[in-house]
Amino acid sequence: MKEMSTLKKNIQTALIIAIMLALRNFSYLINFGGGGGIRLSLSVFFSRIPAILFGPFYGGVTSGVVDVLGYLIKPEGAYIFPLTIVAIIGGMATGYLWRKIEKINSKKFLNCILIFGIAVGVIGIINQLLILYYPETSYSMYLISLKKRTTFFTVGFEIISIIIILFTVWGVIYSKKDTRC
Repeated sequence: MKEMSTLKKNIQTALIIAIMLALRNFSYLINFGGGGGIRLSLSVFFSRIPAILFGPFYGGVTSGVVDVLGYLIKPEGAYIFPLTIVAIIGGMATGYLWRKIEKINSKKFLNCILIFGIAVGVIGIINQLLILYYPETSYSMYLISLKKRTTFFTVGFEIISIIIILFTVWGVIYSKKDTRC
C-alpha cells in the first residue's frame, strides 16, 4: 500500500514537472546588462504545489529537476549551478514552512503580523521625525541622501503599515465570522 502511495506522488509530481516545463517555454526573459536577468513565468506557481502536497523532499526535487531540464530544453544564457541549488532550497523551504504553518495558532500569528505592521509604521514615523527635526544627524543625512527613495523609508513605511494593519483587522473579523478557524 505504501508503494502505491509513493507511486501516486511520483506520477503527480512528474505531471506537475511537465506542466512547469511547458509553461516555462512561454516565459519572458528580462535582460540586464546584455545578459538574462529575470524570467517571468507562470511555472513558479506550480513549482510550490509538490512541496505543499507532499513535503520538502518533493518540493526540492521538483524545483531542481525543472531548473536543469528547463535549461536543457531551452537554454537562455549560461547555466549557473548555484542557482539550481537555490531553487532546490526554495522548494524544500516551501514544504518545510508549509508543514510548520499548519501547526501555528492563527490568533497568535495574526497578533505577530499586527505587531510587525505597527513596528514598520513606527519606524516610518521615526524616520520622518528625524528628517524634519534632526536633519544634521548621520542617519538623517543618509536618508536625505537617498533623494527620491527617502519617501519609501518614511511615507512608504507608513503606507505599508496601514495596509498590514487593515488586512490583519480584516483577517480577525473574517476569522470571527468563520466557524472553522
